[in-house]
Amino acid sequence: AWRYPCYTATDVQLFEAIVPPPGAAVGINTITYSDQGHGNTLMAGGDLDGDHAMVSFTGKLVAIVRGSQAGVRRLAPVLKSFEDDILESVHQSCSPWRSDAVAERGREYIAHAANVSSYNVRGKMCGLLERVLHVALEEGGRVVAIV
Repeated sequence: AWRYPCYTATDVQLFEAIVPPPGAAVGINTITYSDQGHGNTLMAGGDLDGDHAMVSFTGKLVAIVRGSQAGVRRLAPVLKSFEDDILESVHQSCSPWRSDAVAERGREYIAHAANVSSYNVRGKMCGLLERVLHVALEEGGRVVAIV
């Protein structure tokens, strides 16, 4: 399963599908994450409020994900550097609201938003994902086509 939009390497996870126990209150045509383990937390930090979760039972795709784990681990320093770069680009507010008037707070907010970094996270992640897939395919020793 993977979260869309996919922001981090942990947004792609392998899960074992099981039939819910008799009497379990689960919806039809739904995916219910277990409250045990860390699968839900890893996918989007547990924030699945409206994001699409894609599920595939394609064996070739599952094989690529399994084969990419070593490559993802090898890229840990790159991921850490990327995370540090993003955190440095975010400007935290240094002071509370200066006014109690709602209209003035609106102007403060607009002034703050106009100066916030627009760091290109999506572009950086696409480049990083390409590197992860390249390493995964190299580790497997052959190129696997997904059809």
